[in-house]
Amino acid sequence: MDHPDWTIRETTGASIRAEIKQNPEKLFKYLTKLIKSDKENLRRLVSESLRPISEIKWLRDPTKNDKVLAILTSLRKDSSIYVRKSVGNNLKDLSKYMPIKILDLMEEWSKMEPKLKIHDELAAEEGLSKDQKRLLWTMKQAMRWIKERNPEYHDRLQNILGKNYILYFDEKRNRLAKPK
Repeated sequence: MDHPDWTIRETTGASIRAEIKQNPEKLFKYLTKLIKSDKENLRRLVSESLRPISEIKWLRDPTKNDKVLAILTSLRKDSSIYVRKSVGNNLKDLSKYMPIKILDLMEEWSKMEPKLKIHDELAAEEGLSKDQKRLLWTMKQAMRWIKERNPEYHDRLQNILGKNYILYFDEKRNRLAKPK
């Protein structure tokens, strides 16, 4: 699972997804142990294994995927961008099926960070701690689909990440493209 060859690591994810179908409770216990590993490949494997693929419908069901969201929450400020990108992409995929639940989760995350103040320039990440920057980076990754495809949620999104996220955030570069 922590093999240096990327294709072998990705193949391992397929076997984990097969086990999720057969014995999800047992596998969640195992994945919960893996998120504490000091190896980023293993922590990323957990997030990638829980992506909402069509073969496992309940992963997309907002009434059944609280354990998935709890695991992703544990990885939201991971020290590795490799892991955080997977968490953000997983949440972006989930936001296609359950935008309100993912927005609720993002609001919960921002409240869990007591010194994080929401303001228009928040998306620039200036003056924030390392953990706050990591959290915001993951949140911006997660909210890309909603920003691009769900304008009806822009008010909520603005309350989570600030007005300039809506106006200027460039998902391709994961940064503000605000004119000077």
